[in-house]
Amino acid sequence: MQAIANQQNITFQIHPTNAQVWAAADAIVQTLTNLLGNAIKFSPADSTITLSVQQQTDRVLFQITDQGRGIPADKLEAIFGRFQQVDASDSRTKGGTGLGLAICRSIIDRHGGQIWAESTLGAGSTFFFTLPLPGS
Repeated sequence: MQAIANQQNITFQIHPTNAQVWAAADAIVQTLTNLLGNAIKFSPADSTITLSVQQQTDRVLFQITDQGRGIPADKLEAIFGRFQQVDASDSRTKGGTGLGLAICRSIIDRHGGQIWAESTLGAGSTFFFTLPLPGS
């Protein structure tokens, strides 16, 4: 993802944790790739994307925050549906099928986690997902 981000001079700020989860590694990598890819796609040049991972009581919380244009409040749930995009013109200008977030939701649901987004128009978006800790 760094090579794609470099094309727009986007930097990553990463806050890892030592928490461990039981998960299908390839599926979680696909989720992170989709979320980071979207963050890059909708971020302005010379901005920062933050990825943080925090252990909580019974789960691990992942957060990907961008400084993009944001998502209207009435679209925050709909974007996780199949073939959904905030703006129909995005499929022409930004590329993509509108399936990435639906795939992410399916993967996280199968792992017993949750996925959602919060956003401020003109300021950016944060995508969250959780995975349960082993034995939770």
